[in-house]
Amino acid sequence: MTCPPGTGGVRVLLIAMNPELLVATVATIGIVLFALWRAGRWFFGGPASPNPWDEQVEQSIQGPDATPICRRCLEPYEESARYCSHCGLPVDSLVPLSPFHQVFAVGDVLLTGTQRKFPINWMTITGYILLSMAQYLIFAPFYWFCLLRNVRRIRAEAKQSPTETPVELNGE
Repeated sequence: MTCPPGTGGVRVLLIAMNPELLVATVATIGIVLFALWRAGRWFFGGPASPNPWDEQVEQSIQGPDATPICRRCLEPYEESARYCSHCGLPVDSLVPLSPFHQVFAVGDVLLTGTQRKFPINWMTITGYILLSMAQYLIFAPFYWFCLLRNVRRIRAEAKQSPTETPVELNGE
């Protein structure tokens, strides 16, 4: 292909599209945009899920005299506490903003993946894998080995005692 006159030696790429290919491309883009629009309406337009408790419980939880409890061991703690006195989990409301405390919180999450019971589904496993890749980089395969060994142990315990739930709330 030769350059048109007056372009100063710059090659111009002229793409001659087949009309049928152009119609197919426009139709595909239209279908994808319509599907994204419908998915967005379904996701954002759904009814808000109600709280699992009634209005009285909601008021007692949000009240000024409510006692905070640890997310891991469910023991009450002082509102000014930074760590749970029972299990040591960081409970300060500013943990996400404090790099020092955040290290302990992330460490507790990763420890749960290798030594405690947790709900086993594709989302938790994917989360543990991605978090370990971000935290450990080249040592992530060793963490994955420990994670999969813990998953195997949890499933074996669930098969032995099917009456118990596979997830314990206290993390022990």
